[in-house]
Amino acid sequence: PFFLVPANPSSLVDTSRLSVPSPTSVQFTLASFLDPRSLVRCCSVSSRWARHVPALHADQIWRDHCEKRFGRAVVLSAAPSIRHAGGWSDAYKQMDVSEVPVALSFPDIGIDGSRLRFLGRARLGASVGTWAYVATRSNGETLRSVRVSGERGKPARFVKLHVIELRILVQNIGAESTVFLPRQTIAVDASTRRRAEYFNELTGNADRRFQSRVLATSGYRLPRQCEPPRDRADEEFARLGLFDAAVLVVHVIAKGCPVLTKFHKKAKSTKILVTVGDEMTTIPLVIPFVHFDESTEEGDKGVEASSAME
Repeated sequence: PFFLVPANPSSLVDTSRLSVPSPTSVQFTLASFLDPRSLVRCCSVSSRWARHVPALHADQIWRDHCEKRFGRAVVLSAAPSIRHAGGWSDAYKQMDVSEVPVALSFPDIGIDGSRLRFLGRARLGASVGTWAYVATRSNGETLRSVRVSGERGKPARFVKLHVIELRILVQNIGAESTVFLPRQTIAVDASTRRRAEYFNELTGNADRRFQSRVLATSGYRLPRQCEPPRDRADEEFARLGLFDAAVLVVHVIAKGCPVLTKFHKKAKSTKILVTVGDEMTTIPLVIPFVHFDESTEEGDKGVEASSAME
């Protein structure tokens, strides 16, 4: 085991003329290359490793993991109370159990009084986490003027539709292999006991404002390592390594929902496809929506990157 050192290193090599690093520094260097799952596995090897290898619980290493997964804003908000939480390793585990999303900061949200409101979340074991948000407008109305292509050579025209903007955050929270986000059409389930009803994505229109797109958590273009190759751009939205995240922006037609409150009452869930594992298995993740009153408080916490320590 690479963390264990000989009881008497001088018996193996003459260190009188060499500057040999201390076992603690060697352990720290090795531990800094491990992901959270590997660190936990090392602690499970034996009680000796868990108790006598301080690098496995080093605050600096776990703080870096917290910042990579949850974002710098979450780390800064959690820092004042970290001593009471038992250190950054325990803080990471608490936020993981609470399914805290990575901090979002979209420059196009808030300009006209709009903001993101939390809708629901789903998780695929310790591999993929998803969170759904709705972009609210200052007046709460959903009526939008949409430019659609004309039929049989006719010029494009504008129609009035009730449109809801959804933003679905997808993050690789611990998958050992790359997580693929395939191209897909999103729909919102608004079914009742008596009939099936779906709010389908607004597709096939000439209005670029309502075309689906994928963004980074900063609201800008995805990092280059998350973009699919050119020959796969028509089949994939993004490729996510460990802790990488992407935000899928889509618009759905919410029939009979002139205001956002009506949408919250009718909408039940949405579904997103992710491809994980070496066998490239595509799995549907159903994201159930919470009640409107519950989403108000929790959504603000997710977007403003509040900590699970509260």
